[in-house]
Amino acid sequence: MRSWPSITKHKKEVDGLTEELKKEETVQPEEEAVELEEEMEIQEEPLEEVQEIEDEKEDELKTTKKKLEEMNDRYLRVQAEYANYRNRTEREKSELYQRAGESIVKNLLEVKDNFERALSSVTEEEKELSFYQGVEMVANQFNEILGENGLKEIEAMGSPFDPNHHQAVMQMADEEAEPNHVIQVLQKGYQYGEKVLRPSMVVVSKQEEEE
Repeated sequence: MRSWPSITKHKKEVDGLTEELKKEETVQPEEEAVELEEEMEIQEEPLEEVQEIEDEKEDELKTTKKKLEEMNDRYLRVQAEYANYRNRTEREKSELYQRAGESIVKNLLEVKDNFERALSSVTEEEKELSFYQGVEMVANQFNEILGENGLKEIEAMGSPFDPNHHQAVMQMADEEAEPNHVIQVLQKGYQYGEKVLRPSMVVVSKQEEEE
């Protein structure tokens, strides 16, 4: 039979081992918790880096998109400015040609008038001469060229008086004509395109005064 001191000693040893086991059990969860926290921190660091990279890429995408929009706006403005420049240049060139042609044709009206005066001043016998026929042929060719280049005679005889195309030099009573109508053309008028180069010089009818 064991003595009391031996049992007491054995009990103390058992109690000591129990305390150590308790300490180990207490320390082990704490160590595991620390390790788990460290692992989570390690995992969180790459996630933060990935988020930063994604944010940077998104910012770069927004910047690139903004630059593309600005470049597109500049391109559209340049295109519009070029179209306006081209239209303005074409219009100015057309107006320049119009003024140049207008000036030349206007100066040739006097030559045309001289042809008509010369041809209308001959007698019926002289019209049979080859000289007259040659002049008439040249005058007709001259008139054709002017017509092809935009010269057009203003209609006047028998038409209502139009101050934009006719220049009235006098009024006369005419029983056969309606009032305010052209009854005689003293000088032919012409227009070049839509512009009047010279109005027709005319006599206009008026209502006969009652006695």
